[in-house]
Amino acid sequence: MEILNTLDHPHISKLLELYDEPKYIYMVMELLPGGELYDRLIDADKPMTEKKASELVYKIIKALNHCHDLNVIHRDLKPENVVFDA
Repeated sequence: MEILNTLDHPHISKLLELYDEPKYIYMVMELLPGGELYDRLIDADKPMTEKKASELVYKIIKALNHCHDLNVIHRDLKPENVVFDA
């Protein structure tokens, strides 16, 4: 949670609030209503173009580079964890 607060990048979702209860920890994150990359990849009605895929990979690499510059490693990078704001 402390690490997520240090990450300030346009392609990394922001932690807005944190509630630490005795039994659970609640994290309020920035709303990203655009859905997951996984759903977009399997949508046969809207195939992803090479151009769109390359733009997306570029943004992911920029975000990962920012994390690595701060000695942070994303240990669960997968299409379900890439979400869109629109």
